[in-house]
Amino acid sequence: SRQSLIDQSRLAGNDLDMLSLFDAFEHDGEPYSFRDLILARKYAGLIASGATWGAIARSVHRSGPVASLTAKSLNLGSQHGRPDAIYLDDGTSELDGQLLFDLGSPEDDTLEELFAEAEMAEEEGRHDDAAALYQRCLAIVPKDSIAAFNRANCLRGAGRIAEAAHDYARAIKLDPGFVEAWFNLAGLMSDQGKLVSARRHLQKAITLDTAYADPVFNLARLEFDAGNLTEARRLWVRYLELDAESEWARTAQKGIQFVDLHMARTAG
Repeated sequence: SRQSLIDQSRLAGNDLDMLSLFDAFEHDGEPYSFRDLILARKYAGLIASGATWGAIARSVHRSGPVASLTAKSLNLGSQHGRPDAIYLDDGTSELDGQLLFDLGSPEDDTLEELFAEAEMAEEEGRHDDAAALYQRCLAIVPKDSIAAFNRANCLRGAGRIAEAAHDYARAIKLDPGFVEAWFNLAGLMSDQGKLVSARRHLQKAITLDTAYADPVFNLARLEFDAGNLTEARRLWVRYLELDAESEWARTAQKGIQFVDLHMARTAG
C-alpha cells in the first residue's frame, strides 16, 4: 500500500506523490512492487542528502527505463560541484544524460541483467541459482543491501541457514535501518531456537518501524510460547491497532481471549 511504501522507505508522502506524477516509479499507484520500494529508498536517501524531488524527477525522467535504476547506486552531485544533479555509482556519469565520462558501461548493463535474472530465478524457486546470481551482483556493487537481503532470502529457501544469517547481517551492516532484514533474521533465529537473538531482532524491527505489524505479531507469539502471557497480550493488542482485519488479527484476538481466560482462572 501507499502508506506501507512510505513507512518502509522513509520517503515523505508529498515527495512520493510528486515523484509518482513524474513517472519515477515502476507503478504510479497501488499496488506498488518491490522495485518501487527499492526506488523509494534510493530517492529518500538522495533527499536526505539534500536533493529536491524536482532534481530527482528531472534526472530520472531522462535516464531511460526507471526499473533499471534499482540495480544502480545513486548519489547527489554536491561533491562534483553539481548539487542539482544525480550521479550514477562513482560519479562518472549523470542520470540526465550530460555525461562526464561514459553512461551505460558494459558493467552497468551486466549488473542490470544479472539482477533481473536473479529475480526471475528467485520467483521460480531456483534458490541456489538465484543466490549465485545475487552474489555476482554483489561482486560488482558490494554495498548493495537489497542484493544482500535477496541473497539471504534465497539461501534460507535453499536451507543454507548459516550463509543466510551472514547475508542478513551483511544487509543490516550496509543499511542499519533495513527493517525487513532485521525481521527476517529474527525469523531465522526463531527457527533455529535462538530465542534471545530472535527477540532482540524483532524488538529492533519494531523500534525502526512502529507501524510494521508483522514483528509485533511474531514477538507476541514468541512471548506466548515462552510463558510471558502479559507481554504477549500487550503485543497482540498493539497488533490489532495496526491490523484488525486479517487472518492474523483473528489469531491475535483468540490469543487475547486465551490469556484473559487463563488469568481469570488463575485469579479464581
